Amino acid sequence: MRAYAARIKSNLMNIIRALPVLILYFLAASFSHAALTPIGPLDFAGATVLDFSALADNTEANGLIVDGVLFQATKNGSSTNGVVIVDGGPGRTGNITQPNLVSLSDLNAIALIVSLPNLAIQFGYGYALNAAVSIPVATTITIELFAGSASVGSISFTGIPDPIFTGGYAGVASDTPFDRAVLTFSDVGDALRSIMWPLLRTEIRRKDRR
Repeated sequence: MRAYAARIKSNLMNIIRALPVLILYFLAASFSHAALTPIGPLDFAGATVLDFSALADNTEANGLIVDGVLFQATKNGSSTNGVVIVDGGPGRTGNITQPNLVSLSDLNAIALIVSLPNLAIQFGYGYALNAAVSIPVATTITIELFAGSASVGSISFTGIPDPIFTGGYAGVASDTPFDRAVLTFSDVGDALRSIMWPLLRTEIRRKDRR
């Protein structure tokens, strides 16, 4: 009887240890098809605004933490320094004020990963590219849950002259809370590209919200 009871206790402990993993698995599976809605700056009333003004120009963005938000730059999926920095280029646009985050290299295969300190249901940023024409897929937001273990959707935005450099505002609302966003940009031109996060809303979703 003692051996049987010990086996039962051991099995229960194994189940308890596995519960968090199982819960994350089933949550990730259920959130695999989030409904994403494009939104604009006016939808971010009371949002957390990231401010890079305390940072020196040329500050490395890969590994940078601002107000609990972690930025990581990758090239072909690998963590890479020297491709995104804090800088003042290309200048003020309709949706960017300096200082901001700037890519000084070819945007091909470069992504900026933004890891949030808590769950969010809205996310947005102003951006500009080194172009002066309309670009249908100028920037894409892929949102992820549980530190990237499950992608819950992606949405792309058309850039237009803003007022000179191609850009605009990329904002998204999700019916599924998320904690990470992966940002990619159209690879146009060979000179300066600029990206910025002037508005970033990160709120914990209430338990009674459906």
